[in-house]
Amino acid sequence: MHIFIELWQMNARWQRLDAAARGKLMADMAARTGPVIAAGAIEVLGWGFADAGIDHPASHQLFAVWRAPSAAAIAALAQAIGDGGWYDYADQVNVAGLLQPPEAVIGQLIGQEIAA
Repeated sequence: MHIFIELWQMNARWQRLDAAARGKLMADMAARTGPVIAAGAIEVLGWGFADAGIDHPASHQLFAVWRAPSAAAIAALAQAIGDGGWYDYADQVNVAGLLQPPEAVIGQLIGQEIAA
């Protein structure tokens, strides 16, 4: 299973849009990403606002977490988001990777390969 985490904050260009233009952009993004999500069996686990009170907070205000069966499905979703012009309005960083048991990652961190 692969996880895709988006972290973003809306930029000045977004701030200049009125509510109707923001709504249209969001509808256009849904239309662009919807077929990719369905075709890739991608599941949105949720969106949210980052808790600034947490220790070592991210600098981005919003997040989305997705689950997919493959790296290719995640890549297709990221491509659809980019092709839709989202990054013109959101300052964003992405994290994606294979979800592994903690022991496998810890083993790699300390130099011992552990079969997952």
